[in-house]
Amino acid sequence: MVRVDLLAGELLVQTGVRVSQRGLTTITGTACDTQQRVTITTSGMGAPSAEIVLNEIAALFEVDTHTRMRKAQPASPTIIRVGTSGALQERTRLGTSIISSHAVGFDSTGWFYAEGLSTDPVAAELARSLHSSIHMSISQEHPAYGKIRPYGAASSSVVTQALREAAKALHVVHDVGATVTASGFFAPQGRDVGKIAPSVPDLDRIVARDPRFLNMDMETAFVLHFCGGNGFRSGAICVAAANRASNSFASNVKEHIRDAARVALGALHSLRCQQ
Repeated sequence: MVRVDLLAGELLVQTGVRVSQRGLTTITGTACDTQQRVTITTSGMGAPSAEIVLNEIAALFEVDTHTRMRKAQPASPTIIRVGTSGALQERTRLGTSIISSHAVGFDSTGWFYAEGLSTDPVAAELARSLHSSIHMSISQEHPAYGKIRPYGAASSSVVTQALREAAKALHVVHDVGATVTASGFFAPQGRDVGKIAPSVPDLDRIVARDPRFLNMDMETAFVLHFCGGNGFRSGAICVAAANRASNSFASNVKEHIRDAARVALGALHSLRCQQ
């Protein structure tokens, strides 16, 4: 909610719509630089919360709110996740805007939309590779053996390209690669805090062995998976707020989030001009 207010206050003018419910805030206004109509909304924390928000966005485009019937020719939104993440590769500078070309999800939410699974060969290979790595990290006697099965997702190539071009134009430090989406914040990301030992200790380090994986978050894979299955253009740009390999943390995250949001707005403007 705080992030939505921050970005809307600095990047939008003439904000005509502001709705807040259960900590989820949505603000619609006109982008200062491009004069396009944009909605900034929080997705909450994790794939289950994002699933709620994305379904409601889909309903706004696909269902007539008066008749509650599906529209014959619904419009399709372009959705870009702007967020924070933990960098997995030591080479990644703090504050880098990481653009997700692909993502692998450990959340179970995606499997409830299995018919929308990506057919992108790179996404599928990334998921298989990570599944193999996790499989080999758990003993056959462990209750979790064979139970953790990731899925692959891909961003829209045109959105990824638009984000790259916008980042270059705005001189924002960025990188492009794959993102791992965890199902939680602690054990699902390899953190050992409670009395119950994580099923996969040091999961973040296991993932980082593959240099294609640049960061870890809690939403991107499901966003790309859900949007792709519904035919929406989608992408993600997440700031490296921390570096898991070096155990370091960015001190000016808000500034980097603003930069990432400006990149997203620039990409949206470019994509609209292409239509």
